[in-house]
Amino acid sequence: MSLERWGSAFSESIGDMAGWTDTLNEVRLQLNSRGLQFGLTSGIGFGASSRVIGFDPADLAVYMNHYAATDPRIPFIARHPGQIVICNQHVDTKQFERSALVNDFLDKHDARHAMAVALPLGDRCSVTLSAMRAHRDGEYTDADLQRFSQIAPTLQYAFRLHLRLGVLETTLCSLSTMVDQLRTPVLLLTSGAMLVHANKAALQALASGQVLEQIEGCIRPVLPAEQPGFRRRLQATIVASDAWMPTPGTFRLGVRAGRFIHAEFVALKGVPKDTAAKHASVALYLQPPAAQPPQFHAYRTMFGFTAAEARLAEHLCRGQSLQHIATELHLSRETLKSQLKGLFAKTDTHRQIELVNLLQSTHFPFLR
Repeated sequence: MSLERWGSAFSESIGDMAGWTDTLNEVRLQLNSRGLQFGLTSGIGFGASSRVIGFDPADLAVYMNHYAATDPRIPFIARHPGQIVICNQHVDTKQFERSALVNDFLDKHDARHAMAVALPLGDRCSVTLSAMRAHRDGEYTDADLQRFSQIAPTLQYAFRLHLRLGVLETTLCSLSTMVDQLRTPVLLLTSGAMLVHANKAALQALASGQVLEQIEGCIRPVLPAEQPGFRRRLQATIVASDAWMPTPGTFRLGVRAGRFIHAEFVALKGVPKDTAAKHASVALYLQPPAAQPPQFHAYRTMFGFTAAEARLAEHLCRGQSLQHIATELHLSRETLKSQLKGLFAKTDTHRQIELVNLLQSTHFPFLR
Protein backbone atom coordinates (compact mmCIF):
# COMPACT_ATOMS: atom_id res chain seq x y z
CA MET A 1 0.00 0.00 0.00
CA SER A 2 1.45 3.39 -1.00
CA LEU A 3 1.89 6.34 1.37
CA GLU A 4 -0.85 8.20 -0.48
CA ARG A 5 -3.20 5.26 0.01
CA TRP A 6 -2.36 5.07 3.71
CA GLY A 7 -3.11 8.76 4.16
CA SER A 8 -6.37 8.43 2.26
CA ALA A 9 -7.41 5.28 4.16
CA PHE A 10 -6.78 6.85 7.56
CA SER A 11 -8.76 9.99 6.78
CA GLU A 12 -11.59 8.05 5.16
CA SER A 13 -11.89 5.85 8.28
CA ILE A 14 -12.66 8.72 10.68
CA GLY A 15 -15.40 7.43 12.95
CA ASP A 16 -14.93 3.90 11.58
CA MET A 17 -12.71 1.91 13.94
CA ALA A 18 -12.98 -1.19 11.72
CA GLY A 19 -11.45 0.74 8.82
CA TRP A 20 -8.82 2.20 11.14
CA THR A 21 -7.85 -1.29 12.33
CA ASP A 22 -7.67 -2.66 8.78
CA THR A 23 -5.30 0.11 7.74
CA LEU A 24 -3.04 -0.44 10.74
CA ASN A 25 -2.97 -4.13 9.91
CA GLU A 26 -1.63 -3.20 6.47
CA VAL A 27 1.15 -1.28 8.24
CA ARG A 28 1.92 -4.39 10.32
CA LEU A 29 2.25 -6.50 7.19
CA GLN A 30 4.45 -3.94 5.45
CA LEU A 31 6.81 -4.06 8.45
CA ASN A 32 6.90 -7.90 8.37
CA SER A 33 5.71 -7.99 11.96
CA ARG A 34 3.53 -10.32 14.00
CA GLY A 35 1.88 -7.48 15.88
CA LEU A 36 1.51 -3.71 16.10
CA GLN A 37 0.71 -1.87 19.33
CA PHE A 38 -0.13 1.78 19.75
CA GLY A 39 -0.63 3.59 23.01
CA LEU A 40 -1.93 7.13 23.43
CA THR A 41 -0.31 9.14 26.20
CA SER A 42 -2.10 12.21 27.54
CA GLY A 43 -2.21 14.40 30.60
CA ILE A 44 -4.11 11.69 32.48
CA GLY A 45 -1.24 9.23 32.32
CA PHE A 46 0.81 6.72 30.38
CA GLY A 47 -1.16 4.38 28.18
CA ALA A 48 -4.37 6.41 28.41
CA SER A 49 -5.61 4.34 25.48
CA SER A 50 -3.86 1.27 24.06
CA ARG A 51 -4.72 -1.06 21.20
CA VAL A 52 -2.99 -4.00 19.60
CA ILE A 53 -3.18 -5.46 16.09
CA GLY A 54 -2.22 -9.09 15.47
CA PHE A 55 -2.19 -10.14 19.13
CA ASP A 56 -4.87 -10.99 21.68
CA PRO A 57 -6.07 -7.76 23.43
CA ALA A 58 -6.09 -9.73 26.69
CA ASP A 59 -2.31 -10.17 26.36
CA LEU A 60 -1.94 -6.40 25.94
CA ALA A 61 -3.85 -5.92 29.20
CA VAL A 62 -1.44 -8.30 30.96
CA TYR A 63 1.53 -6.35 29.62
CA MET A 64 0.11 -2.96 30.62
CA ASN A 65 -0.81 -4.17 34.13
CA HIS A 66 2.31 -6.19 34.98
CA TYR A 67 5.24 -5.29 32.73
CA ALA A 68 4.94 -1.81 31.12
CA ALA A 69 6.03 0.15 34.19
CA THR A 70 9.35 -1.71 34.39
CA ASP A 71 9.99 -2.33 30.68
CA PRO A 72 13.61 -1.09 30.24
CA ARG A 73 12.97 -0.16 26.60
CA ILE A 74 10.38 2.55 27.32
CA PRO A 75 12.56 5.30 28.88
CA PHE A 76 14.86 5.51 25.84
CA ILE A 77 11.89 5.76 23.47
CA ALA A 78 10.32 8.46 25.65
CA ARG A 79 13.54 10.49 25.78
CA HIS A 80 13.85 10.50 21.98
CA PRO A 81 10.45 11.51 20.57
CA GLY A 82 10.22 11.16 16.82
CA GLN A 83 13.21 8.79 16.65
CA ILE A 84 12.47 5.26 15.44
CA VAL A 85 14.52 2.80 17.47
CA ILE A 86 15.26 -0.92 17.35
CA CYS A 87 14.47 -1.39 21.01
CA ASN A 88 16.81 -4.25 21.93
CA GLN A 89 19.82 -2.17 20.86
CA HIS A 90 19.24 0.25 23.75
CA VAL A 91 19.09 -2.10 26.74
CA ASP A 92 21.55 -4.31 28.62
CA THR A 93 21.22 -7.40 26.40
CA LYS A 94 22.19 -10.02 28.99
CA GLN A 95 20.00 -8.54 31.69
CA PHE A 96 17.12 -8.12 29.26
CA GLU A 97 17.30 -11.73 28.06
CA ARG A 98 17.25 -13.01 31.65
CA SER A 99 14.29 -10.81 32.65
CA ALA A 100 10.80 -12.01 33.48
CA LEU A 101 9.51 -9.67 30.77
CA VAL A 102 11.28 -11.73 28.09
CA ASN A 103 11.00 -15.23 29.52
CA ASP A 104 7.53 -15.06 31.08
CA PHE A 105 5.82 -12.85 28.56
CA LEU A 106 7.47 -11.70 25.30
CA ASP A 107 8.79 -15.09 24.17
CA LYS A 108 5.52 -16.80 25.05
CA HIS A 109 3.63 -14.36 22.83
CA ASP A 110 6.12 -14.15 19.92
CA ALA A 111 7.01 -10.54 20.68
CA ARG A 112 10.70 -10.66 21.66
CA HIS A 113 11.92 -8.07 19.15
CA ALA A 114 10.43 -4.59 18.83
CA MET A 115 10.87 -1.45 16.76
CA ALA A 116 9.15 1.63 18.16
CA VAL A 117 8.71 5.39 17.99
CA ALA A 118 6.99 8.01 20.15
CA LEU A 119 5.23 10.58 17.95
CA PRO A 120 4.17 13.91 19.54
CA LEU A 121 0.59 14.86 18.66
CA GLY A 122 0.25 18.17 20.51
CA ASP A 123 -2.03 19.11 23.42
CA ARG A 124 0.31 17.20 25.76
CA CYS A 125 -0.48 14.00 23.86
CA SER A 126 1.67 11.54 21.98
CA VAL A 127 1.32 8.10 20.47
CA THR A 128 3.84 5.30 20.88
CA LEU A 129 3.87 2.80 18.01
CA SER A 130 5.59 -0.57 18.42
CA ALA A 131 6.03 -3.29 15.80
CA MET A 132 6.88 -6.73 17.20
CA ARG A 133 8.43 -9.98 16.00
CA ALA A 134 9.11 -13.40 17.50
CA HIS A 135 12.63 -14.44 18.50
CA ARG A 136 12.73 -16.95 15.64
CA ASP A 137 11.86 -14.21 13.12
CA GLY A 138 15.15 -12.46 13.80
CA GLU A 139 15.85 -8.89 14.89
CA TYR A 140 14.72 -5.82 13.00
CA THR A 141 17.30 -4.46 10.59
CA ASP A 142 18.29 -1.04 9.28
CA ALA A 143 16.17 -1.79 6.19
CA ASP A 144 13.13 -2.30 8.44
CA LEU A 145 13.92 0.94 10.24
CA GLN A 146 14.11 2.78 6.92
CA ARG A 147 10.73 1.41 5.89
CA PHE A 148 9.20 2.48 9.19
CA SER A 149 10.68 5.96 8.77
CA GLN A 150 8.83 6.33 5.45
CA ILE A 151 5.54 5.40 7.09
CA ALA A 152 5.89 7.34 10.37
CA PRO A 153 5.09 10.89 9.10
CA THR A 154 1.84 9.68 7.53
CA LEU A 155 0.95 7.82 10.73
CA GLN A 156 1.67 10.89 12.85
CA TYR A 157 -0.54 13.07 10.66
CA ALA A 158 -3.35 10.49 10.76
CA PHE A 159 -3.18 9.97 14.52
CA ARG A 160 -3.18 13.71 15.12
CA LEU A 161 -6.24 14.15 12.92
CA HIS A 162 -8.10 11.30 14.62
CA LEU A 163 -7.17 12.44 18.10
CA ARG A 164 -7.93 16.10 17.47
CA LEU A 165 -11.42 15.26 16.29
CA GLY A 166 -12.01 12.90 19.19
CA VAL A 167 -12.78 9.80 17.16
CA LEU A 168 -10.35 7.49 18.94
CA GLU A 169 -12.68 7.61 21.93
CA THR A 170 -16.07 8.56 20.55
CA THR A 171 -17.98 8.95 17.30
CA LEU A 172 -20.17 11.99 16.77
CA CYS A 173 -22.73 12.65 14.09
CA SER A 174 -21.14 15.66 12.38
CA LEU A 175 -18.01 17.76 12.24
CA SER A 176 -19.61 20.84 13.78
CA THR A 177 -21.17 18.76 16.55
CA MET A 178 -17.82 17.11 17.15
CA VAL A 179 -16.09 20.47 17.46
CA ASP A 180 -18.76 21.76 19.83
CA GLN A 181 -18.01 18.86 22.19
CA LEU A 182 -14.38 19.95 22.64
CA ARG A 183 -13.29 22.22 25.48
CA THR A 184 -10.25 23.34 23.47
CA PRO A 185 -10.99 26.47 21.38
CA VAL A 186 -11.52 25.31 17.77
CA LEU A 187 -12.33 27.40 14.70
CA LEU A 188 -13.27 25.92 11.32
CA LEU A 189 -11.93 28.10 8.50
CA THR A 190 -12.01 28.21 4.72
CA SER A 191 -8.79 28.26 2.71
CA GLY A 192 -9.01 32.05 2.81
CA ALA A 193 -9.31 32.15 6.64
CA MET A 194 -13.05 32.93 6.54
CA LEU A 195 -14.74 31.73 9.73
CA VAL A 196 -17.20 28.88 9.11
CA HIS A 197 -17.84 27.63 12.64
CA ALA A 198 -16.43 28.10 16.14
CA ASN A 199 -17.18 26.30 19.39
CA LYS A 200 -18.01 28.11 22.63
CA ALA A 201 -14.41 28.25 23.85
CA ALA A 202 -13.27 29.73 20.53
CA LEU A 203 -16.02 32.36 20.57
CA GLN A 204 -14.87 33.40 24.04
CA ALA A 205 -11.28 33.65 22.78
CA LEU A 206 -12.42 35.85 19.90
CA ALA A 207 -14.49 38.04 22.21
CA SER A 208 -11.48 38.65 24.45
CA GLY A 209 -9.60 40.25 21.55
CA GLN A 210 -6.28 39.10 23.03
CA VAL A 211 -5.11 36.63 20.38
CA LEU A 212 -7.35 36.62 17.29
CA GLU A 213 -9.77 39.04 15.68
CA GLN A 214 -12.42 38.76 12.97
CA ILE A 215 -12.25 41.37 10.23
CA GLU A 216 -14.88 41.19 7.47
CA GLY A 217 -15.50 37.56 8.34
CA CYS A 218 -11.83 36.52 8.21
CA ILE A 219 -9.75 35.42 11.18
CA ARG A 220 -6.31 36.87 11.79
CA PRO A 221 -3.91 37.42 14.74
CA VAL A 222 -4.33 40.66 16.65
CA LEU A 223 -0.59 41.34 16.40
CA PRO A 224 0.13 42.69 12.88
CA ALA A 225 3.61 41.14 12.77
CA GLU A 226 2.10 37.66 13.01
CA GLN A 227 -0.56 38.05 10.31
CA PRO A 228 1.58 37.14 7.22
CA GLY A 229 2.99 34.03 8.93
CA PHE A 230 -0.51 32.99 9.99
CA ARG A 231 -1.76 33.00 6.38
CA ARG A 232 1.37 31.20 5.14
CA ARG A 233 0.87 28.42 7.68
CA LEU A 234 -2.77 28.05 6.71
CA GLN A 235 -1.87 27.69 3.03
CA ALA A 236 1.05 25.34 3.80
CA THR A 237 -1.32 23.11 5.77
CA ILE A 238 -3.69 22.82 2.80
CA VAL A 239 -0.84 22.16 0.34
CA ALA A 240 0.63 19.48 2.62
CA SER A 241 -2.79 17.85 3.00
CA ASP A 242 -3.30 17.70 -0.77
CA ALA A 243 0.02 15.83 -1.04
CA TRP A 244 -0.78 13.63 2.01
CA MET A 245 2.30 14.96 3.75
CA PRO A 246 2.76 16.02 7.41
CA THR A 247 1.37 19.49 8.15
CA PRO A 248 3.54 22.33 9.57
CA GLY A 249 2.54 21.52 13.17
CA THR A 250 2.24 23.62 16.29
CA PHE A 251 3.20 27.30 16.31
CA ARG A 252 2.97 30.22 18.72
CA LEU A 253 0.55 33.14 18.66
CA GLY A 254 1.35 36.22 20.68
CA VAL A 255 -1.07 37.67 23.22
CA ARG A 256 -1.40 41.40 23.83
CA ALA A 257 -0.08 40.97 27.38
CA GLY A 258 3.31 39.79 26.07
CA ARG A 259 2.62 36.08 26.53
CA PHE A 260 1.80 33.49 23.90
CA ILE A 261 -0.40 30.48 23.29
CA HIS A 262 0.15 27.41 21.12
CA ALA A 263 -1.92 26.95 17.98
CA GLU A 264 -2.15 24.42 15.19
CA PHE A 265 -3.85 24.10 11.81
CA VAL A 266 -5.26 20.66 10.92
CA ALA A 267 -6.44 20.04 7.36
CA LEU A 268 -9.94 18.58 6.96
CA LYS A 269 -9.36 16.73 3.70
CA GLY A 270 -11.28 13.47 3.78
CA VAL A 271 -13.28 14.44 6.87
CA PRO A 272 -17.05 13.93 6.51
CA LYS A 273 -18.71 17.36 6.83
CA ASP A 274 -22.24 18.36 7.71
CA THR A 275 -24.06 21.26 6.06
CA ALA A 276 -22.85 23.75 8.68
CA ALA A 277 -19.19 22.96 8.01
CA LYS A 278 -19.18 21.97 4.33
CA HIS A 279 -17.00 24.94 3.28
CA ALA A 280 -14.35 24.44 5.98
CA SER A 281 -10.84 23.51 4.80
CA VAL A 282 -8.91 23.60 8.08
CA ALA A 283 -9.49 23.48 11.82
CA LEU A 284 -7.52 25.93 13.97
CA TYR A 285 -6.86 24.73 17.52
CA LEU A 286 -5.80 27.10 20.30
CA GLN A 287 -4.02 25.71 23.32
CA PRO A 288 -3.45 28.11 26.23
CA PRO A 289 -0.40 27.17 28.31
CA ALA A 290 -1.29 24.99 31.27
CA ALA A 291 -2.09 26.94 34.44
CA GLN A 292 -0.16 24.37 36.46
CA PRO A 293 3.06 22.83 35.15
CA PRO A 294 3.46 19.06 34.70
CA GLN A 295 5.37 16.88 37.16
CA PHE A 296 8.84 18.34 36.84
CA HIS A 297 10.37 16.01 39.40
CA ALA A 298 9.71 13.27 36.83
CA TYR A 299 11.27 15.34 34.04
CA ARG A 300 14.35 15.98 36.19
CA THR A 301 14.66 12.24 36.70
CA MET A 302 14.17 11.46 33.02
CA PHE A 303 16.19 14.25 31.40
CA GLY A 304 18.67 15.06 34.17
CA PHE A 305 17.64 18.73 34.48
CA THR A 306 19.30 20.81 37.15
CA ALA A 307 17.01 22.68 39.57
CA ALA A 308 17.58 25.91 37.63
CA GLU A 309 16.84 24.22 34.30
CA ALA A 310 13.66 22.65 35.67
CA ARG A 311 12.51 26.05 36.96
CA LEU A 312 13.10 27.61 33.52
CA ALA A 313 11.25 24.74 31.85
CA GLU A 314 8.31 25.32 34.20
CA HIS A 315 8.05 28.99 33.23
CA LEU A 316 8.39 28.23 29.52
CA CYS A 317 5.52 25.72 29.75
CA ARG A 318 3.41 28.47 31.30
CA GLY A 319 3.81 30.44 28.09
CA GLN A 320 6.22 33.07 29.39
CA SER A 321 8.90 34.70 27.26
CA LEU A 322 12.57 34.77 28.27
CA GLN A 323 12.32 38.50 28.95
CA HIS A 324 9.34 38.00 31.26
CA ILE A 325 11.10 35.14 33.07
CA ALA A 326 14.28 37.18 33.45
CA THR A 327 12.32 40.01 35.06
CA GLU A 328 10.34 37.71 37.35
CA LEU A 329 13.34 35.70 38.54
CA HIS A 330 15.76 38.66 38.60
CA LEU A 331 18.15 36.88 36.24
CA SER A 332 19.94 38.09 33.13
CA ARG A 333 18.86 36.89 29.69
CA GLU A 334 22.36 35.47 29.20
CA THR A 335 21.93 33.26 32.26
CA LEU A 336 18.58 32.03 30.96
CA LYS A 337 20.01 31.43 27.49
CA SER A 338 22.74 29.30 29.04
CA GLN A 339 20.13 27.28 30.96
CA LEU A 340 18.05 26.98 27.78
CA LYS A 341 21.02 25.50 25.92
CA GLY A 342 21.23 22.88 28.66
CA LEU A 343 17.55 22.03 28.20
CA PHE A 344 18.02 21.71 24.44
CA ALA A 345 21.03 19.43 24.84
CA LYS A 346 19.31 17.15 27.35
CA THR A 347 16.10 16.79 25.32
CA ASP A 348 17.53 16.67 21.78
CA THR A 349 15.48 19.74 20.82
CA HIS A 350 16.60 22.91 19.06
CA ARG A 351 13.80 25.45 19.53
CA GLN A 352 11.67 26.59 22.47
CA ILE A 353 8.46 25.40 20.82
CA GLU A 354 9.95 21.92 20.34
CA LEU A 355 11.05 21.83 23.97
CA VAL A 356 7.67 22.96 25.31
CA ASN A 357 5.80 20.50 23.07
CA LEU A 358 8.01 17.65 24.30
CA LEU A 359 7.57 18.50 27.98
CA GLN A 360 3.82 18.99 27.66
CA SER A 361 3.31 15.77 25.69
CA THR A 362 5.28 13.57 28.09
CA HIS A 363 3.78 12.03 31.20
CA PHE A 364 5.30 8.98 32.90
CA PRO A 365 3.72 8.03 36.24
CA PHE A 366 6.18 5.18 36.70
CA LEU A 367 8.91 7.79 37.32
CA ARG A 368 8.33 8.73 40.96
